[in-house]
Amino acid sequence: MNNSKILLFLLISISYNSYAFCQVQNTQYYIKLQHAQTAVSTLNNKVDSLNNKIKYLEIDLNRRINDSSKTIEYLNSLSNAFGPLFTILAIFIGIITLVLPILTYLFAIRPSQRALKELEQNIDNRLATYLKDSRNKSIDSAIKNLSTGNAEEKSQAISYLNYTHPEGLLKTQLFELFRILKKNPVGTIKYQLAFILSSRKNEYADEYFAGDQLYDDYSVKTAAFSYFSKIGFSYYKDSICKILSNSPNQQWDIQVLLSSLYQNRNDDIPHFLNSKEIVDTLNENTLIFVKQSFGDLIKQFKIEQRDFENSYLFEKANTTITK
Repeated sequence: MNNSKILLFLLISISYNSYAFCQVQNTQYYIKLQHAQTAVSTLNNKVDSLNNKIKYLEIDLNRRINDSSKTIEYLNSLSNAFGPLFTILAIFIGIITLVLPILTYLFAIRPSQRALKELEQNIDNRLATYLKDSRNKSIDSAIKNLSTGNAEEKSQAISYLNYTHPEGLLKTQLFELFRILKKNPVGTIKYQLAFILSSRKNEYADEYFAGDQLYDDYSVKTAAFSYFSKIGFSYYKDSICKILSNSPNQQWDIQVLLSSLYQNRNDDIPHFLNSKEIVDTLNENTLIFVKQSFGDLIKQFKIEQRDFENSYLFEKANTTITK
């Protein structure tokens, strides 16, 4: 009996608990369902919102595409309208690009180069003219000092003329030197002026070295022989014959003349040795000297022995000694 009650009580308790549990479960499921429905509703709202945005973007995109198409069509129309003009402009720019460097060279660079070159030439010419004028003034001053200066000024003047005369002297300057020489200056000035006057062919040297003052003035005679050998031995045979005919010391003159020829025109020595006009002016003592000094002469003046032995001078010397 007691066992039956207990069993009944247990059955009732179990049934009650099962019912209560089921109620709780149902309540939880309901709540979850409510939440799910709410979430679904929210998602639906978001989807609708996104769809609306997409529709708006599509509308905006289509509008932009239409605008872009219209712009492209407009630009295409402009391009078609201005296409020939652009082509002409491009060709013009190309021509300018090619021609501009040439024009720049022809009308800018080249004239500038020419102007610079002319400027340099003008500067060089002006400088050369200035230096030439300055040199001539200094030479004129030195020549004036030779005529009117004191001993020191004359010495400085002759030193300056010796230094500068190789560059050449003006005709007027040569005339002044000739005029001073004609006054027969004393000392070494006379020889130095004669030497300067003999530096190149000029009419004043021709006249001075043909004068009688050469006969007994060895310094001037040396300058004369130097002048004759520089200009050309054959042009002055008459002057040489005149000097030798009136010379108190032909032996010395012959050696000086040979020395001048050797220094200035070595090729003229054979012509001198075979010059009948000159050799015939030599006296007996001079010819004996030539014969006796034969070895020394050919050695000193580098004369070929065969040329000397076959010369008219050697023949005349031998003939004179034989007699």
